[in-house]
Order: sequence, then C-alpha cells, then structure tokens
Amino acid sequence: MNKKILYLLIPITTIMVVIAAIYFFARGSLTVSCVPNSGVVTVDNKAYPTIGNKPVSLFMGSHKIQITSDFYEPYESTVNISLWKNKHIDVALIPNVEGKKILEISKKVTEATATFSIDKNSDKYLAAIKAYIDSSTFDDLSFQIEDSLASQTTSTPTDLPKVILPLKNKYITKINGDTIVTVETTKTSDPLSLDNIQYTFQKINNSWLITDLIYN
Repeated sequence: MNKKILYLLIPITTIMVVIAAIYFFARGSLTVSCVPNSGVVTVDNKAYPTIGNKPVSLFMGSHKIQITSDFYEPYESTVNISLWKNKHIDVALIPNVEGKKILEISKKVTEATATFSIDKNSDKYLAAIKAYIDSSTFDDLSFQIEDSLASQTTSTPTDLPKVILPLKNKYITKINGDTIVTVETTKTSDPLSLDNIQYTFQKINNSWLITDLIYN
C-alpha cells in the first residue's frame, strides 16, 4: 500500500474511533416521574413509554421534553444532560377545563361521602350526590344502601369514613373512548376506613356523570 495513502488512513481511522467513542460514551440519562402516570413522555419528539421505569440514555447537552395526557394541559420543558449522570424530573400535570370539571365532581362526591353517616343520613347523602351520578347508577346505589340498612350489615357503601383529612393525590386516567376513571386518595383518621374512592365517568348529554363507584 502506498505510504501516503497509509498516512492518510491512520488519522481518518483515529477520528472515526474518537467519534464512535463519543457516540457510545459521551452520554447521560433521564428519568421522569409524572402524575398522572398515564402521561406520554417525548424527548426531542421521540416517545419513551417506559421513561418513568428506567433511565433513558441520551447525548450530553440540551433536550426538549414534552408530556401529554388526556384531560391535562401539555407540559413542555428543556433539560440539560450531563456526562455519565442521571437527570431526574418530577412533573405534576395541570388538569385542563374538562379535567377540572371531573375532579370537582369527584371532590364533591367524596366530601359528601365523608360528611354524612350513611346509616343515619342516607337521604342527605343521596341528595348531595344525585346531580353528579348517572340515573341508573344512582338507582342502583340507592337500592344498595336501602338493602344494606335493611339487613343491618356493614358492607359497602355503609361502612364509610366519617372524616377525611384532607383529599390528596387526585388524578385522572383515560381508559377508552369517552370513559375515564378518577381516583380520590384519602387520608382518614380511622385506620379501618377506606383508602380511596374510584369513580368512572362518562360524558352523557354534554355533561360528565359518574357511572360507577368503587370504595376501597
């Protein structure tokens, strides 16, 4: 091989090795914790569905982060990734107009559940929540309460907390179509009380209504 060509190949090869080393080793990583955890995270317009579970390897430097979730305002920010270090960010998405309506209904029904002793004030409890519940679901719930009181059992929904201090960690999760679930996580004064109430919503005649309630 001609020595001149050989002399040219050596620096070219060296440069390629250096570039490859930079590509593979000049990186850091990113993890994102998002509430709700249904948020879709994109980094530089590439989606990373598992970014909250394990670090994602990224080049050093600035990267554009976007997080979207149904019923929440989109989140956008820029992060700087350092060499061989993990960057962690915590994001709490802000509900949009529809999300705020849903969370407000959840709050009112949960507060009614905490305010009224079902075995003594079932009529007041049902009157307080009626406007926010689908008619067939309301009829089923009324029947459950009447049946439970008649048999004098402590089954749901009569065995409910008297005090909730305060409501925390409200979030919305999309399931399918226009059906969503919102969960009110509660801190109660009674360790035997429920930990959360899960509501399933549907948009009926242009209004969000609860179509299912699960007490845990």
